[in-house]
Amino acid sequence: MKIKIYCILFILFACNEKQKPVEPEYNNPFDYKNDSTPFTLDARIDNGGITLNWSKVEISTLESYRLYKSISEDSNYKAIGTFYPDIFKYIDTNIENGQSYWYYVSAINNTKAETTRSNRTTVNIKTEPVLNINGGDTHTNSTQVNLTILAHSAQQMILSNTDNFNDSEWEDYATTKIWNLAPGLGLKAVYLKVKYEDFESDTVHSEIMFDSIAPSISLTVTPDSGITNETIFYLDPTGSSDNLCSKDCMNVHFDYENDGIYDTGWQSASLIYNEVYDIGGGDKTIKMQLTDGAWIIDTTSTIFVNTRPFAFFKATLDMEAKNSYYLDAELSNDYEDGELVQNRWDFNGDGIWDTDYVNDVSCKYKYTSLGKFSPKLEVIDTYGLSGYYSLELTIKPEIEYEQILNNTYKARAIRNCGNGEFIIAGSVSTDNGEDIWLMKIDSSGNFLWEKTFDGTDFGPTDSIFTMDYAYDVQVTSDGGYIIMGTNDVTHRLKAYFWLIKTDENGNKEWDKKLGGEGYEYSANSIKQTDDFGYIMSGSSMWKFKMIKSDMNGLIEWEKDINDFVLSGSADVELTNDGGYVSTGYVSLSGSAEDFYLVKTDALGNIIWDKTYGGSGSDRAEDVLVTNDNGYLIVGNTNSYGNGGNDIWLLKTDIDGNILWNKTFGGIDDDEAYDIHPDIDGGYLIAGCTESFGTGSMDFWVFKIDSNGNLEWDQTTGGSDVDFAFCVSEISTDKYFVVGNTRIAILK
Repeated sequence: MKIKIYCILFILFACNEKQKPVEPEYNNPFDYKNDSTPFTLDARIDNGGITLNWSKVEISTLESYRLYKSISEDSNYKAIGTFYPDIFKYIDTNIENGQSYWYYVSAINNTKAETTRSNRTTVNIKTEPVLNINGGDTHTNSTQVNLTILAHSAQQMILSNTDNFNDSEWEDYATTKIWNLAPGLGLKAVYLKVKYEDFESDTVHSEIMFDSIAPSISLTVTPDSGITNETIFYLDPTGSSDNLCSKDCMNVHFDYENDGIYDTGWQSASLIYNEVYDIGGGDKTIKMQLTDGAWIIDTTSTIFVNTRPFAFFKATLDMEAKNSYYLDAELSNDYEDGELVQNRWDFNGDGIWDTDYVNDVSCKYKYTSLGKFSPKLEVIDTYGLSGYYSLELTIKPEIEYEQILNNTYKARAIRNCGNGEFIIAGSVSTDNGEDIWLMKIDSSGNFLWEKTFDGTDFGPTDSIFTMDYAYDVQVTSDGGYIIMGTNDVTHRLKAYFWLIKTDENGNKEWDKKLGGEGYEYSANSIKQTDDFGYIMSGSSMWKFKMIKSDMNGLIEWEKDINDFVLSGSADVELTNDGGYVSTGYVSLSGSAEDFYLVKTDALGNIIWDKTYGGSGSDRAEDVLVTNDNGYLIVGNTNSYGNGGNDIWLLKTDIDGNILWNKTFGGIDDDEAYDIHPDIDGGYLIAGCTESFGTGSMDFWVFKIDSNGNLEWDQTTGGSDVDFAFCVSEISTDKYFVVGNTRIAILK
């Protein structure tokens, strides 16, 4: 009878991690926050049995380790030994061929608490004799090796360097033996047979590569200096060589800090590796070990790693100096140099450094224009490496002047007369209802003159009570003014477009009532045309209305632009092709409204029209022709934004196709009524806000750039409901804004 013996070894490896977690305590099996016991056990056939090694537990309360063994994977584990904290190895010789063994280890602290088990590792001892050289190593650099022989119940054995055993004799069976390999380099084999009481085994053998010449090791690191968290260092071991094998059979691993802890596992020496350092500190020595299986040799290479300086500053507004900020960079520092750094400043964030390098950590800067600025700090260390930091500041205008209108006056529009004077149109309450009000002021808000216009002159003699409002005013080519308003004879349910032409002092030259019978006309916008006539827009019986008159107010044509259930025009502008563009709202169903934009020729014939909107109510209030012959539309939306009504801004191309859109506002109601071009290519928007400010509804004026990005905003108002209807530029960064409760200058 012959017994065949096989061996299968399963070993689980533990890897050192480069960074150790702070919490829970590293490798602490008693920490309840650990999901599993963080130490490992491996096993190999060596030293005449099964050699078991486990990792060290780094805790002060450790008292002992306990090793368990079973012939079943899931049950019947029995303790086979308890070991002091400084012992991490045990050789189990109580084994038999043809049997599998499972092991695990636990730790016990000084309160006798025992952890859950480590990983389980298994060894399967097959029925043939087992011959193992140097614990299963594949290479050796010595001709003398250690043999492990496992053949349960064997009485004798014979070993040889040849399979004919001519140079050997039988000897008593032993589980270990020191053996000399056959001379010469290369692959060597050792052969074994054993005798049992009544039979002799077949021959088994084991092989190992003998290499007495160490490999040549080479490590090239490029670049030789760099920056933490930025520079990729390439580690090239491919210059290494070996006398017996190619680069593919050699392996390397790296200790990036030369601190005795290898940061990588073994990997092929035929590849180039890389590392990015997250901690600087100057010179770094990289250690590389190389093995061909028989030899382990090492080499080092030194590089320089510098940490980019940490740049940071705080900006604090100087409450006593307008638009001035204290900039404090005290917290800036450098990993290698501490606070030995220099600073320089780009106050505007325009890429131009405004100071030289200085040692001062703080400074003060006054901004002379409005908008968003991104001051930038550069911090430079002694090696010339820089760190940067920037933040965003918004320089907004302050309320320089404010005239509160009592409940009698309401301002609706303001225009720049071009001579340092401004004309305001609105309404004033009288005993007869409301009259149109015209007032002239200078650029500081000082009163120059005012006029009122009473609409009771129109219609029957019993029309003594009228509600007359001015919605728009323009400076005409002769230096006078054209007022667009509504004459509302309330008790007769009639309303008319009311067109008033004045001279430069506000004296009426002529006026016209436009409209038919019935409560139908509501005026909103007027512009003077190239032929010195006027184009007007509004609504008529809830229809979108456009009217063209000559220079004396005589109608040349009028159009109901569409057939929607409800519609109305809020603004009209001249286009560069001699036609017009008008915006407002339409309702397809008589309920929710949409933005409406219509392009006409010089006679009011529709060339194209567009609607924009969502499921809620959306109304356009104003439109501008932009430099690219497209359009910028502003209004209010209940379909989009952050909640309630929000301001909706749309930019279209020349054909009304949307290029981009933006919403502005908070969770409450916010609305816009006017958009005005600024001299820098941006735009001013006037409206009201319930989301911001201090009152229930406040003036809201904000500046955007040509792409619709917010540059600054300002609110003003009191306890009443305050609507800003119009904004006009006085000079660079100085603006008038008017509404139902006040006239304000922002600067």
